[in-house]
Amino acid sequence: MTEKELRKLHRQDLLELLVEQSREASRLSAALDEKEQECREITENNERLKAKLDEKDAGLAQHTAASAAKTKPPQSPFFICIFMPPSPVSGRPYSLTCPHP
Repeated sequence: MTEKELRKLHRQDLLELLVEQSREASRLSAALDEKEQECREITENNERLKAKLDEKDAGLAQHTAASAAKTKPPQSPFFICIFMPPSPVSGRPYSLTCPHP
């Protein structure tokens, strides 16, 4: 409605418009409160889900580390060293070294 049309309205019509706008403002305020509550609930739910995911990630990391430790080939405490007789040409032993004395 334009300003010129508003000036032509009677006092009763203006009061009706004011009451209507007041009702609309109340309705919108209630709808806003409802949406804010929904937003809080969703945020709380997301935080709970994030905490659960963090727990699952930690458990998975532990499981993966334990699984990797189980799949490593065992280290043998025994080593094989080869000893060869002296060289027939020089009479000196071949130069072979044992990897773990």
